[in-house]
Amino acid sequence: MKFLLDGEIVARLKRGDSDKIEVTSGVHTVEARMDWLRSAPLEVEIWENEDSSIVGSLTEHSWTFTGSFLKPHAAIELILK
Repeated sequence: MKFLLDGEIVARLKRGDSDKIEVTSGVHTVEARMDWLRSAPLEVEIWENEDSSIVGSLTEHSWTFTGSFLKPHAAIELILK
């Protein structure tokens, strides 16, 4: 799964992997993509000296024909922790 920050790829992760990315404070857009599947863009505001985590996972919707081919933008869920 690729993670994009403000349109730039910042991580390529396999199942169970994690990575730490240093990000400047401010508002950023995060997206996840895997093959043709993708998440909806998630806008996050990062404060100086703040630690945040974002988890990307396939939704149940991704395993259906509709989810995989007709609505691929809803196949990955991003959760800000």
